[in-house]
Amino acid sequence: AGLGPPAAPCYRAPLPASTAMAARCSSRQLAALLGTFRLPASATKAQLKGAYYEQAKVLHPDISGPAGKEDFKALLRRYEAATRLLELHATKPCAEAPSDSQRRASRRSEFVADRNADRVLQARRQARVAPER
Repeated sequence: AGLGPPAAPCYRAPLPASTAMAARCSSRQLAALLGTFRLPASATKAQLKGAYYEQAKVLHPDISGPAGKEDFKALLRRYEAATRLLELHATKPCAEAPSDSQRRASRRSEFVADRNADRVLQARRQARVAPER
């Protein structure tokens, strides 16, 4: 069953530092988790599942014995975390975080717009209270 066309990436205006950092951290965390499965950062859920099965065949306690139980649990936790992050990135695709120069340009344009709006408001106030001649 098809899921339809992929969602268009969303555009986010300059993000607050904490939000931008969280987005970068989750991307880094996903890349690190995928690396433990020897997969590139652009890996799909199907590729992750295949890599997990390959490692699970080796680490499963029925194969490696009771000593491998903790390794298998750690593998399962990494797989579940990577799957959650992949789903998060799939359901909320976002454009790359803006660069520092893009953030500065945006702030400058907002400042100029605010300054111009202040001048217009000031001119309107002065026009209202201007004494008659």
